[in-house]
Amino acid sequence: MFRIIAGILVAFILSIAVLIYFGLYAVFRAVLYNTNERKSGHVPLPTGEGYDQHQESMQELVDLMKEIPYEEVSVRSFDNLTLYGRYYEVKKGAPLQIQFHGYRGEAIRDMAGGNRVAREHGQNTLVVDQRAHGKSGGN
Repeated sequence: MFRIIAGILVAFILSIAVLIYFGLYAVFRAVLYNTNERKSGHVPLPTGEGYDQHQESMQELVDLMKEIPYEEVSVRSFDNLTLYGRYYEVKKGAPLQIQFHGYRGEAIRDMAGGNRVAREHGQNTLVVDQRAHGKSGGN
């Protein structure tokens, strides 16, 4: 009798462990994994109450950043991915800002305002597409 109860208990615990494992994997895929569809190279501007009134000015900043001349730079990561960035030079020897976008963002969208401010203050910028975002490799 004891062996039957112990067997049922072990099966129950293993079932719970399997459910937890697959549940955590589903959360990882939904929240953290960046698929190729999400990595299309275009991240739409945010919407909502705090953003809607600024859509036009945000789009103007993004469009302006696309028109400004830049040098595309890349580096190989330790795990052999190519990571990309855009180097905007205002003048040689000027201070350099290295700008990173937010989670599931895109450098050209998230840093358009900061890039403009840096240029206005005579600073060069390196705007980075982080791993699994924009042109950079990875998931």
